[in-house]
Amino acid sequence: MENLRKYKVKDIVFTKKGIEEQLTIRRLTKEEIIENLTNQKRLVFADKQERTFQGKKDTRYNCYFLFSKSKAHRYVLSFNDKLKVLTAIPLGRKTLNKMSIKKILGGLK
Repeated sequence: MENLRKYKVKDIVFTKKGIEEQLTIRRLTKEEIIENLTNQKRLVFADKQERTFQGKKDTRYNCYFLFSKSKAHRYVLSFNDKLKVLTAIPLGRKTLNKMSIKKILGGLK
């Protein structure tokens, strides 16, 4: 995804309050997310979504990073002058085995 390449580490921001606690519960770290965003070799799919937020049109991207058949991450991102990480969710084997996710991630078996 070309949009990710233009951002540097200092341009990545996490927008939610209490993000550290949420990431700890989800067993993720900011460093891990930043590494995945700056090095997109594991990015397998990005889905563009347009939403209306507080009366303004907002474009968000669902990005799926695949690590193995049983581990992936889903990040919801917004691009402005900064790269905003809105949500970070780890995906496990059970979620990846669902039919819709298989199609999204290229038919994992």
